[in-house]
Amino acid sequence: MEAKQFIPPLHIHAAVTVEILRVDIRRLYQRNSTCCYKFKNNTCIYSLPGIHYICKEQMLDFSNEKGSRKMNSQSESIIEIMTRIINKASSLMTEPRLFGTEDVLYASEIHMLDVIGRNPGINVTEIADRLGITKGAVPKIIRKLMAKDLVCRYQTNGNKKIVLFKLTAKGCIAFQRHIEWHQEFDSGIIQKLDFLDKSQLLFLNSIMTDIEQYIDKIKKG
Repeated sequence: MEAKQFIPPLHIHAAVTVEILRVDIRRLYQRNSTCCYKFKNNTCIYSLPGIHYICKEQMLDFSNEKGSRKMNSQSESIIEIMTRIINKASSLMTEPRLFGTEDVLYASEIHMLDVIGRNPGINVTEIADRLGITKGAVPKIIRKLMAKDLVCRYQTNGNKKIVLFKLTAKGCIAFQRHIEWHQEFDSGIIQKLDFLDKSQLLFLNSIMTDIEQYIDKIKKG
């Protein structure tokens, strides 16, 4: 008795493969209409006079489809995790808090204070550009910071038309505490990233950059 092993295409479902084999066998043995098959110990046995076609079940595994579904599932899981991280980080960053003074500062206030602290002598247009907001939104926040004695305005002798901004002594305290808060926050993430080698960090950086560019593209329409 001759034994032949048949390995079907990986993308074909096992049940479908069974039917295909029955048709192929009958085509080869048109005079024989008693083609039968059975399953035994995870083995498909196709019996014909003088010939057995044996297919191990794992050979019928449609691994390409399973792999695709698994990849999709993993990708969806990563997106879900990223969404949760974004939401949690956004909630954390926008929560009003104290930064070394008696004044509670909202996210818009501390971010503008941070820009001014890093760029003393900055004007309204430059603040708006760095924060990605409209020029009209800047004065409202500036007034709040000035009312809390965190920011002051001044003009240069050479150009009285342009108003510039810098931090007060009190504003410098809040600015420094904000930097320290971010260092504490970032340190936990950096510790996790330090477990990656250089190639893994480069790969992660590339992925994150591509995602950022994709989001920028959608944002632009």
